[in-house]
Amino acid sequence: MKVISILATNAVFAVIIALGAIGTSSNAVAQDGPSVKPDSRAGPAPAIPPTGGGLSPTPFESAETLFNRLDAGRTGYLTKDQVQTLDGFKFEAADLNHDGRLTADEFNRAWSDYQSKK
Repeated sequence: MKVISILATNAVFAVIIALGAIGTSSNAVAQDGPSVKPDSRAGPAPAIPPTGGGLSPTPFESAETLFNRLDAGRTGYLTKDQVQTLDGFKFEAADLNHDGRLTADEFNRAWSDYQSKK
């Protein structure tokens, strides 16, 4: 009976040690992983055409989605350089206050016009 008790105690200790090792290794993996800095604004990944070619938005893409794709730095505005990949997009006409930046509202209005002319 004493032998069974000793074996049971050893088995319990073995399980505790194994569980402790699993917990330690999973913590180490989580700590060794890359640090991810969340964006301040959700949305699709920034637009970076791999070939350097123009960005081809779909006809079904909303102005908000495209704005988020183009705003790679998540600044909250678009510059002329960021919209130059949109063939035929008139930045100067879209920049209503002529500050060299398109807000989401300015882009939304211009995008509606741009889509209706395509």
